[in-house]
Amino acid sequence: MLGGVPLQSLTTRRTLELHRPPRLYIYGSTAVALAILGILTLFVDREGTRPGLARLWTVQRRESTLAWTAGTLAACLLLALAFLLWQKVRGQRADATLVSVLPGTVLEHNVFVAISLLAGLVEEYVYRGFCLAFLIESTGSRWTAVALVTVGFGLAHIYQGRAATLKTAAIGAVLAVPVLATGALLPSILAHAAFDILAGFSMKPLLKRWDLIEYGEWIEPEDGGDGL
Repeated sequence: MLGGVPLQSLTTRRTLELHRPPRLYIYGSTAVALAILGILTLFVDREGTRPGLARLWTVQRRESTLAWTAGTLAACLLLALAFLLWQKVRGQRADATLVSVLPGTVLEHNVFVAISLLAGLVEEYVYRGFCLAFLIESTGSRWTAVALVTVGFGLAHIYQGRAATLKTAAIGAVLAVPVLATGALLPSILAHAAFDILAGFSMKPLLKRWDLIEYGEWIEPEDGGDGL
């Protein structure tokens, strides 16, 4: 999972660069890939000691869940903003592939929200649920497990470009904190989904305002969402 998904992500990037499929097609393909990843992980998890399912079903008090969710989401947002500020200071434009998959129409935004909810559930269950627990048990080291999962999670988003891969890895490390501290996966699932939704609605306007988008034949200044 930690090695195969990054390879699939590289293939996705190549496909986006060569064929430039419509965003709704990209979202549909992402949903299918997430579903397959989640089902495969569930199958492996159920055949063993079910470490991922144990964290998925761990229940906290509502106040604790809300506090961890809010704190984790705030940390992820601040981290993402810091990365964008660093890009602005360096004059580094956003990766064209990343910008191209951001929603542009009302329909795309609605579908993006659904994909974000699915990604929050599946990716947290796979990475911070099953993989993290399995590697802690296998290696006997929390830090080794977190490092491996963080790198794997970042590389799984390599289709978004180098800067986004580093940012995603850092956010993955933040998302591991509530899991390690509480043993529950729900705060990370909620924070992950909320972060993706907020990014879908705010990322493109922010990139435009800070002049971090390099327009071309793939990304037009007035993108009406009729493709990439």
